[in-house]
Amino acid sequence: GLPPGLAPPGMPKLPGMPGMPGAGGPMDSESLAQFRFQQVASEYEQIKSAGIDPQVQELAEYHGLDDRATRALDEEMKKRKDTFEGDLQALWVGLEGAKNPSGMLMMKL
Repeated sequence: GLPPGLAPPGMPKLPGMPGMPGAGGPMDSESLAQFRFQQVASEYEQIKSAGIDPQVQELAEYHGLDDRATRALDEEMKKRKDTFEGDLQALWVGLEGAKNPSGMLMMKL
């Protein structure tokens, strides 16, 4: 790395930004990048799970389903409005004790 206080050629030095996390002092570019990454990751998580039915999300979290299986289940359940409750109940029972709940779910879909 470069000695503290030196910016790479062509890169402006960033002054401390009030209101940003940090110990009151100016944030270096590494801290700023890490903070921004956390912001973006948090936004992505909210968007990713926004379209998933809350009951499907609960089942997925309880059984530790991966994202692919969760999305596939959500898509399938949206087509089954008339039998949604019964189908979901059957999945709660069927996935209980499964060694690989995501794999078993994908076989059932």
